Amino acid sequence: MRSTIVIFGLTFAVLGLLLGYAASYDSTTKNGEGKVLQLTTDKPEYNRGETVTFTAKNLGFETLVFPDSALGLSIRNLDTGKSYGVIAAQVLTPIDAGLSRQVTWQEANDAEAGNYVASINTAGGSSPSATAEVKFRII
Repeated sequence: MRSTIVIFGLTFAVLGLLLGYAASYDSTTKNGEGKVLQLTTDKPEYNRGETVTFTAKNLGFETLVFPDSALGLSIRNLDTGKSYGVIAAQVLTPIDAGLSRQVTWQEANDAEAGNYVASINTAGGSSPSATAEVKFRII
C-alpha cells in the first residue's frame, strides 16, 4: 500500500514538472545579475493567421520599465530573417516585481510559415536592464 502511494505521488510530481515545463515554451532570461525577466507564449506552434499571445513576467525584486505598451516586442522569422513589430502606444510601461503582462500579435496572418524568435528589452535608464526571448513556430 505504501509503495502504491509513493508511486502515485511521484507520478503526479513528474506530471506537474512536465506540465510546468510545457507552459514556458523555450523562454530564456538574460541580464548581468541573474534571471529577472521571462517571456513565454501560450503554446509552441500556431497556424498562420492565429493570434500569438506573449506573457512577460518580472521574476526580480524591482520594477522593470519597458519602452512602449508592447514591451518593445520584436519578432523575427529565423528562416527568412524578416522582422515584424507590434503596434504600440509610445509610453513607458512598468511591470512591478512578481507581476506579468500580456501582449498579443494579431498580425500573424501576414507572417510566413517558419521558426520565429520574439524578444523584449527594458527601456534602460534607472530600471534594471533585462532581455528575454522565446521561440515559436508558425505552420
